[in-house]
This record gives sequence, structure tokens and C-alpha cells, in this order.
Amino acid sequence: MPNIVAMYDSRPIAGQGDRRLQKMIELSPDNEQSYYNLGMQYQKIQKNADAIAAFQKAVEIKPTFDYAWFQIGSCYYGLKNYAKAAEAFQEERRARSRPDLRVDVPGDEPDAAQAVFGGA
Repeated sequence: MPNIVAMYDSRPIAGQGDRRLQKMIELSPDNEQSYYNLGMQYQKIQKNADAIAAFQKAVEIKPTFDYAWFQIGSCYYGLKNYAKAAEAFQEERRARSRPDLRVDVPGDEPDAAQAVFGGA
């Protein structure tokens, strides 16, 4: 599925949130990609708590969404909640071990398992 919202507008949201992303979520509430995009926008403006909520909704819909797990870990790391960050990175690692269920997101993300656990 193409990342339509990200192609349409990659500018960070301001204040109350991006109306287009909210509309996409309203129209397709079971689309994990829309929640991921919203989380990325919140992360860009350093609203980590809001970003975590959006990423968690994405993994609630698709538990094997490895990129969302990685971003949850990154946000918790930014909030200095290292225990929660480690848990999220472990979930990311588990999700990556199931390539048949993996959600592909364009772009190069660092391998969280390698960064956190030194390889494997």
C-alpha cells in the first residue's frame, strides 16, 4: 500500500494536529499506516508522548509492524524511559523475525536490534 499521506504532505504538524492525517484515520480507522504517519509527524516536532500513542495504535492494529515498534522505542529513549525503550526494541526484533508478516515502510531505518543488542 503506498504511503499516500506522506507523499502528499511531509511537513510537520502544528498545534492541534494535521487535519489530513486525522481525516485519513477517520475514513479508515483500521489502517495502521495512517497512525504510523501521525506518529512520525508528532515525533518530528518532539511530541514524544503523542507519537507513542499513535505508534501504539498502529501496533494494536498490526502487532508485527516493526517500524512502529522501533519508533515507540526511539520515543521512549528520548523520554529517558530506557526500560520501556528496551521492551519496544525487543518487540521490534520479534516482529522482524517474521518477514512473512512484516509491514514494509519506505525509507532506511536503523536496525534497532543491532543498535540495542549489538547484533543478531
